[in-house]
Amino acid sequence: MPPVTITFTDRYAWGGAATNYNNRPYTWMRVHGPAGTYDLWALVDTGADYLMLETAVANSVGISLGNANTITVNLAGGGTTSLQLVQNVRITVEGKSANVDALFGSHGTPLLGRTAIIPAIDFGIDNIGWLYR
Repeated sequence: MPPVTITFTDRYAWGGAATNYNNRPYTWMRVHGPAGTYDLWALVDTGADYLMLETAVANSVGISLGNANTITVNLAGGGTTSLQLVQNVRITVEGKSANVDALFGSHGTPLLGRTAIIPAIDFGIDNIGWLYR
C-alpha cells in the first residue's frame, strides 16, 4: 500500500496556551449530553484506546451510566481497572464533532484515545508541537 500524505492545517506549539501551557498534546474539547455540555482539557493519547472521562462529566451532561456495560481495561502502568462504557457520546474537538465510545469512572487526566481521535481529527506530532486538520 502506498504511503498516505496528510497536509495539516494547524499546529499548536508545545508549552503554549493552546496546550494548556504543557509540553504534552493537550486539547480543549466539549462533551455533549442531554442536559448540556461540559468543556475540559484532554490529553491526546494515541496509546489509549478510548475517550476516558471522570464519572462527574457524565453526571454533569446527563449521560446515564445506569445501563452502561462495565469493562476491565489495562492501564499504562500495568494494572487494570473497571470502567463503564457508553457508546455514541457526542464530542467536539478542534471544531469537529463525532460520536465516540467513552469510558467513565477514571480519575485524573481525561484521555482522548485512538477511537475518539480517528473520527474527530487528523493528528500528528513534530518537534515544534502537535498538528491537526
